[in-house]
Amino acid sequence: MKKAEPPTQIALVCEIVARDAMTATAVAQIAKVCAQDVRQPLVVKSRAQAGVSVTVLTLHLPAALAAGQTPAWCLACRLACFCPDARVSVLVLAAPEFDERRQRQKVPRKRARVAA
Repeated sequence: MKKAEPPTQIALVCEIVARDAMTATAVAQIAKVCAQDVRQPLVVKSRAQAGVSVTVLTLHLPAALAAGQTPAWCLACRLACFCPDARVSVLVLAAPEFDERRQRQKVPRKRARVAA
């Protein structure tokens, strides 16, 4: 009998900005291992940028996953622990949900007549 496969998780994006390519590559490898540990699919985008004093990791998290997606939050915590000199952020991407809600709530407004 074939086992049921777990539901596919949405891959998060981890954006890394570091002062040099070697640091960016090392932090990207740490991010990939941490993501595997918590079973969270991850797409890593790293780049070196001159003048950066602190390595910055930003996890881009869709709003639909923000409330109940424990692996994403575990990943952020693990990254902060394994990269203590880096700044780790979670960016919740909620704009599409707000735009959709706003479109549903639009109701034509009646203008009051002003007596002259």
